Amino acid sequence: MEGEVDLGGLEGADAYCSKLAAATGSTGKTWRAYLSTDSINAKDRIGNGPWYNAKGEKIADDVASLHSDKNNLTKQ
Repeated sequence: MEGEVDLGGLEGADAYCSKLAAATGSTGKTWRAYLSTDSINAKDRIGNGPWYNAKGEKIADDVASLHSDKNNLTKQ
């Protein structure tokens, strides 16, 4: 498909997320891409929460709030 980028599977996508976070100064945390494969579900990869962005701002406490309008995900 046009516009697709091959990051090297989940491992490569996770490494890319870690690289982006490190560029913002965020270290000491595990960063994972929110991606699924045929055998791995994205929800299972990221745990139960809470989740924070690279600025340390809480995004959501649990999966339900992560997938609701109550999450703290913004374009900023």
